[in-house]
Amino acid sequence: FLSYNGVYHAVDEMSALAVTESLLTGQWSVNQMEWDQSRTPPQNEVGVDGKLYSKKGLGISLAALPLFAIGKWWDAVGAVQMALLLNPFVTALLAFVFFHLAVALGYDERTAAIGTLSLGLGTLLWPFARTIFSESLAALGLCLALFGIVALRSVSEEKRGLLPAFIAGSGSAILLLARTANAIVLPVIGIYLGYLFLLDWRKNGRISRLLPPAVAFGLP
Repeated sequence: FLSYNGVYHAVDEMSALAVTESLLTGQWSVNQMEWDQSRTPPQNEVGVDGKLYSKKGLGISLAALPLFAIGKWWDAVGAVQMALLLNPFVTALLAFVFFHLAVALGYDERTAAIGTLSLGLGTLLWPFARTIFSESLAALGLCLALFGIVALRSVSEEKRGLLPAFIAGSGSAILLLARTANAIVLPVIGIYLGYLFLLDWRKNGRISRLLPPAVAFGLP
């Protein structure tokens, strides 16, 4: 919040919030960005119906929707200013998850705290906190996916439940929604989860026990 200024920093943010506005009004297209088509390359593409559609990932636009809607309803604050509050919260949540991921990996709390401070202060996370770029949301998704995987690997089957698989699936979904190109990571996550499920199957001998965690991962 110390570096928040409530203004656009790039046309990417305009495109993302144009999608948010379209979702709010039920129009789906972003014809309000037509002025950007003269740029090289433009942020949007013309669809088969002649309307403009964003090339950006849907995740950041969906995540900003509640704040954007509050800004539209609350006349004293602009919708853009409210939507730009999203990434400070996303960044703080990412730091929280990263800390607990480090602890889950076996590091002590002091080392985890140093790692978390290094992530927050030594990378682009802090500069990006004042924007509505999708990288922070993608990093949060990746961290959640890794946290779920580590929990699946380290917690005994009796105590595990379905929550770790659901967290891993939710993180993977957020990662994919933030930017479609992030799908390149999903096969790696899927292969490793398959390996963990296979170990459980070899130990228990009943493939039916693999179905609930697989559904919990796949549902998000």
